[in-house]
Amino acid sequence: MTPPRRTRTAAALCAAAALLLTGCGGPHPDPRALSGTDSSESLDGLLNSYSLALPNCRTTDLRFSGRSKEWGKELLLTFRAPERCISTYLTDHDVTDTDLRAWPHEGRTVLNGETQPPDSPPFGTDDLDRFGLTPDPAKKNRTSGGFLTTSHARFKVFIVPGSPNPTIYLRSTYNGEKES
Repeated sequence: MTPPRRTRTAAALCAAAALLLTGCGGPHPDPRALSGTDSSESLDGLLNSYSLALPNCRTTDLRFSGRSKEWGKELLLTFRAPERCISTYLTDHDVTDTDLRAWPHEGRTVLNGETQPPDSPPFGTDDLDRFGLTPDPAKKNRTSGGFLTTSHARFKVFIVPGSPNPTIYLRSTYNGEKES
C-alpha cells in the first residue's frame, strides 16, 4: 500500500531540508577546512577575497573557514609558525608589539557600552567552537584588533604561545568592501 500523498510530500521536504542542513556535499575536499566550511570555498579564494597571503615561512596546522562572495563574507584562519615569522606577519599588516595586548586583559574593557571582564573570550562562542579553541588564562596570550590587509579588511588576532611554535588565530571583523 502506497503512503498518502501528504506523507510522501512531507517525507520529501524533510529529506531536502536534511540535505541543506548537512551541506549537500559531504566533507570539504580540503582537509584543512574547519567544520561547516562550504565545499565551494577554497583557501586561495578566501585569501584572495581579502587581499591576504600566508606568511613567507613554513606554517603547520593550518585551518580555515569562511565565505568569499556572499552576504555574510567572513574568514577564519589559524596556523602555527615560528615566533619571528608571526611577528613579521603582524608587522606587515600594521600590528606592532605595542598594539598587542595581553590576554586576559588588565582591568576591565568596555565593548558596545558593556563592561567586559578581563578574561572575556577573544572571539564569539561559535568562532571558538569552530577553531576548537578554549583560551587558557594561565598562558601569556596576546590579542589585537588592528590587523589590516591592502584592501582595508580588518581582523582580530589572538596568539597562543606554544612549543615549538605559537598558534595565531585570525577572525575577519570588516571585509574591506565599501557599502553601496
